[in-house]
Amino acid sequence: MTPYWLLAKDDLFRSAVIDSPEAFDKWIESAEPSFSITLMQESSEIVTLSGIEITDIDELIETIADLPSPDSPLKETFQSIYEIGDCDVFAVALQRIIGGEIYAVTDPFDERRNRARLPHLVHAGVYDGENVIDIEGATEIDSWSSRWRETGNCIIEGDTGPIDAKRLEKIQSTTHTPGQIYAATKIAWLIAALAGALNEEQLAQYRKMQT
Repeated sequence: MTPYWLLAKDDLFRSAVIDSPEAFDKWIESAEPSFSITLMQESSEIVTLSGIEITDIDELIETIADLPSPDSPLKETFQSIYEIGDCDVFAVALQRIIGGEIYAVTDPFDERRNRARLPHLVHAGVYDGENVIDIEGATEIDSWSSRWRETGNCIIEGDTGPIDAKRLEKIQSTTHTPGQIYAATKIAWLIAALAGALNEEQLAQYRKMQT
């Protein structure tokens, strides 16, 4: 596995690997106001954004999620791929990294508001006991649930709770292929790191895989 990782550089030729909220805070304290960030895979540069000014970790995660995925023939962004359409794939990949429970917001009604045989998946993420982690980073569970129930227009009827990968496949009428999981895992490692969802052992493993 060769996950994505993040390299920051400023105009004074200083550089740092950004792989945790603490690493980002340390970088912001010492870096020039304007700097570049490069999405890396092993020693290869995937894409570089120059002259950016980011002041908090949530903004950094949003910036990374808005980058085009190298695995997308149409150059869709990570966010457009994993926010709704393949959020279940991202959640499965992420759970394999950090553990926790896959959580989903589901709607029991179809587009005509008739009760369906299988619920409709609105969004999925991984619950770590406090926050739900998805392509947008970490969100407190109640806020995450409210946001996606509102987005799915199922504030009252919707359900938020644990779900396993097999159930996700069933309600999505699809199979999570090894290729899909591999692609999602590459960005899931980075998002988990930036969201502070990796423990010391997982972070050490992530750093070992970077080069």
